[in-house]
Amino acid sequence: GDEVLDKMEKVLKKQVSSCKGKIQNLQTELDKSQGCEIYLRQGDALSQNRHLYKKRMEKITVPDYTQIDDDGNCGYLDVDLDPEKGLTENAKILYKKYKKSKRALERLEPMMETTKVEMEAHQAMLSKFQNARQNHQNSTIGEIYESLVEKKLIEAIVLESIGGESPKKAQKNQKNGKRKLGVDKDIDTFISPSGFTVVAGRSAAANEKVSFQIARRNMVWFHVRGIPGSHVVIKTDWDRATKKDIEFAARIAAWHSSAKDERKVDVTYCKASNVKHPPAKFKKLGAVILNGPEKVITVEPRLPPPEAKIA
Repeated sequence: GDEVLDKMEKVLKKQVSSCKGKIQNLQTELDKSQGCEIYLRQGDALSQNRHLYKKRMEKITVPDYTQIDDDGNCGYLDVDLDPEKGLTENAKILYKKYKKSKRALERLEPMMETTKVEMEAHQAMLSKFQNARQNHQNSTIGEIYESLVEKKLIEAIVLESIGGESPKKAQKNQKNGKRKLGVDKDIDTFISPSGFTVVAGRSAAANEKVSFQIARRNMVWFHVRGIPGSHVVIKTDWDRATKKDIEFAARIAAWHSSAKDERKVDVTYCKASNVKHPPAKFKKLGAVILNGPEKVITVEPRLPPPEAKIA
């Protein structure tokens, strides 16, 4: 049993370490691209001061009219030149460097944000596993194990210590991990940044189950404001959910709604105890009313990275 648990922990730590390495590499590339504006300024300054240029120059110092001090004096820029090329060609080289660096920034910054979210998800999963292992929470360990198997990060060997199943039963459950986790095919399950389970319904029947069977009174319940969408619940007490957990779940609720293509969406959240069925004559599957305090958060619709999804 310990051998499998040790391997699970090693895999989870490797995922965190891999993200940290990726972030370091991305930061190095970002640092290289951060000064892209200097190429634009050099190109403009060179083009605006043609009278200072002489053939076969290797370096030139030109006024920089974008940098004016309080006394009205401009700054100066040193520009390295290719002596085999003329002024116009040298300016084009600088503009090309500017465009290349700017494109790199536009590509790298979203990659950095995504990788940071992935790392938070891996860290949350690792913390959840370590806590479950320390407290002998076999059902939680089993959930994490099946998630790792599904993502092909660990070999499919089930021992007594993480479920006590026969090989035939384990094989059957690996083909249908969601059934083993006790969720329906229309309910998605994620791990929040703090390691809490987040469930999201994707149909009227699934929303009904999320709100009235899975949710407990003090859990945090979400729904996009004023339009059809998923019922989402963070399976922890209201006071334990952090700001990052709230944003995480709200983005899922916004994504699983008819407003998923909007840039910003308002999402209502409240204690699950405030979620009620409407009066009988208005009742239909998945319909709810809120009866109590509620809050609103505005988020960008977005699903978490695959690493944060359990089922």
